[in-house]
Amino acid sequence: MKKIAIKGKIQIFLGQIKHKFEQKVAIQELIPNNQLPLNLLSKYIYYFSFFGLVFIFFNNPPKTFAQAPTSTDSSKGTLSGSIQIDYQKYFDDKSFIYQSLEKKYGLNTYANLFYQKKGFSAGARFEGYFPPLLAYPQNLNGYGLANRFLNYRKKSIDFTVGNFYEQFGNGLLFRSQEQRFLGMDTSTDGINLKVNPSQNYQFKILGGKQRLGFKHAAGWLLGIDNQLNISHLTATQADFLVIGLSYLLKKESYDGILKTINPSVMGLAGRLNYQQNRFGINLEYVFKSSDASPINRYVINNGSGVFISSNLDFEKLSVNLQLKRIDNMDFRSQRTESLNNALINYIPATTKQHTHRLLTLYPYASQVLGEIGGQVEFVYSIDKNSVLTLNLANLNGLNKVFLSENQYKTKALDFGEIYYQDFNIELERKWNKSFKSNILFIWMNFNKGQILGGFPEMVKSYTLAFDGTYKFNNKRSMRFEIQHLATKQDKGNWAYGLVEYSIAPKYFLFLSDEWNYGQSRHYANIGTAFSHKKGRLSLSYGNQREGLLCVGGICRIVPAYKGFSLSTTASF
Repeated sequence: MKKIAIKGKIQIFLGQIKHKFEQKVAIQELIPNNQLPLNLLSKYIYYFSFFGLVFIFFNNPPKTFAQAPTSTDSSKGTLSGSIQIDYQKYFDDKSFIYQSLEKKYGLNTYANLFYQKKGFSAGARFEGYFPPLLAYPQNLNGYGLANRFLNYRKKSIDFTVGNFYEQFGNGLLFRSQEQRFLGMDTSTDGINLKVNPSQNYQFKILGGKQRLGFKHAAGWLLGIDNQLNISHLTATQADFLVIGLSYLLKKESYDGILKTINPSVMGLAGRLNYQQNRFGINLEYVFKSSDASPINRYVINNGSGVFISSNLDFEKLSVNLQLKRIDNMDFRSQRTESLNNALINYIPATTKQHTHRLLTLYPYASQVLGEIGGQVEFVYSIDKNSVLTLNLANLNGLNKVFLSENQYKTKALDFGEIYYQDFNIELERKWNKSFKSNILFIWMNFNKGQILGGFPEMVKSYTLAFDGTYKFNNKRSMRFEIQHLATKQDKGNWAYGLVEYSIAPKYFLFLSDEWNYGQSRHYANIGTAFSHKKGRLSLSYGNQREGLLCVGGICRIVPAYKGFSLSTTASF
């Protein structure tokens, strides 16, 4: 009865909001870019989000919203969804960033609905930014329906109309993706047809435009992908061979005076993936026709890329190798865009993805205009409780000789200046049922001028990190980290400490301090998180240092700020 009463009150409240909102329609029609006055719209957003989250957070969802259908309701289909709200309030830290902010807060909201019935499914995502969180793209300012799709899947056919995410091979030619942490969404809005005429062959054809904020990028995309899978499985061995061939065409009109601009840009990619018992290799080559743009300074060279990934596994030792050579492979569905906007393809970083806080000071971002190098990693199991990992990475630029203002030549293995080097050794050990630890040492060379821009400087650093986790019982545990980074360049030496206490699966509390004692600056933070059923609420307060936030070689720059953060998620 209590649940019915709560539902009735919410319905009455939403009906009142709807009535008031309809009275304001004339205001909306007079305001461009899908934006209502913040004082009116934020009121509705806050109320709807708050009461919606309370209802989902503390009440069991009704049966019609169950994620798994039963034998009695399967004919009606299933409905599921989620809500995410990220809020930040910024406080005066006497910085230029704070003074330049028109609004001293940021609010990102996401609401998803997904319906499925037998072979049919449909979904939609509403997004609102009032305004976007600091360092998110400003083309997200406002609100709207950012994603919607219809899908039919049965046996050998998978057909989608609307927004979809897709990838050919490793993504060197085409990858549409969402990285919400980076404020990046390059979903394609159009059609995507995947057909499996046989167990060993798959064919894809897609077309449409990519998302750019709440609009579409200017260019049209048409892509075709073929994949042949030859497998051989026996009781003593397992091997397979996958061969793929992809084609992509970007068509973007151009009315300017530059003769070097091509309205049509074509790309081809071929790949081979072979695995037999302990050995495997993945090889992909990509070619892109001339695509002059502001990003590559209107160079008319064709683009190309080679990516190789190989693994060799023994009883206690595994070896993983990644190599790549990338030349002029910035590929966008709107040539005037920059940063992470309208990216068609994806270039993997081929460096160890460090998670320790001080190592995120100098993360490697893929250099799509030209780079060569890779990494090798050795993982050795000393015993059942100890693992030793050794990783070496080296990335250089290409040595380019310019023949004219917009054309150059380069040799296949002609290494240019150093972009990134690191050597790291890591020992993970479980001492007993209660305690496990991890110790890590890293030497790094980081070309700050090339990767971050600005003043050219090679930063050489040494970092030592130690973290441990102690379990008091099955629910209560404490984790701590101690890190130190030493360098004579950039901002000098850093130290970092972290303590986390958790009561699984509901509560979490942390306290940290990042101390740049080379310049006598502290970046302290405190925060907590609470989970209940399918909802989660997290709060934090403190100082955020400037730097790159990266996911797999894709990064965004975040300025330093002081503030309060709140994040809530709930699903049904």
